[in-house]
Amino acid sequence: MRASATYASVLSLLSASTVNAQCASGVHIISANGVIEGGVGKIGEFMTALQAKVPGSDTEAIPFNQPYAAYVQAQPAVLADVVSRATSYAQKCPDTPIVLAGLNRGAHAVMDAVCGASSDQFTATEPLPVDVLSKIAAVVTFSDYSWLPGQLWSRGDATGPSTYPRKNPAGCDPVVTKIASYCAAKDPWCDKQTTDFVENAYLPAKIPEAVDFVVSQLGNKA
Repeated sequence: MRASATYASVLSLLSASTVNAQCASGVHIISANGVIEGGVGKIGEFMTALQAKVPGSDTEAIPFNQPYAAYVQAQPAVLADVVSRATSYAQKCPDTPIVLAGLNRGAHAVMDAVCGASSDQFTATEPLPVDVLSKIAAVVTFSDYSWLPGQLWSRGDATGPSTYPRKNPAGCDPVVTKIASYCAAKDPWCDKQTTDFVENAYLPAKIPEAVDFVVSQLGNKA
């Protein structure tokens, strides 16, 4: 009996060590890319900068390679992927803070995950459960299709309307202080419908501020 108990204890310790080895010692970044992008996309610039500032961080990217014409049909699957990955990681690594990040259509999916979907043409959903939201340290988005001006999380000089404006911003209330969502005037996805594509200019300029925001959120959790 004693040998069996000892053996079971060793197996338990080995199992715990394996799980811990798979958990980031910094933060775990889950990202969703933007329109007409493959792989990590431009949001990868933010992820790289955050990893440099918070050693021991790791990432996972959600591909969003469907054409814009199929966006309304494709977005719910990406939202479900964000929810699944965040939930799985929160359960596997409860001591590692999670950062969600996204660019334009990926930003829309990330915001729907934490606030619930409420834009026209999209089926309404509930936000992530409280036990998962509590593991999310910060949410950083750029050029969000569902962006709204005048919100606590709104950053930038855009005045709207975005492509699919969020109808229930109150859904974000439980995580409102954890969100920084950037949109500049004339961004074709989150502000006026133009063809200026200014996110290519302001995203790199705002990355240091966004990284500092995440670091400040980590300090708040300490």
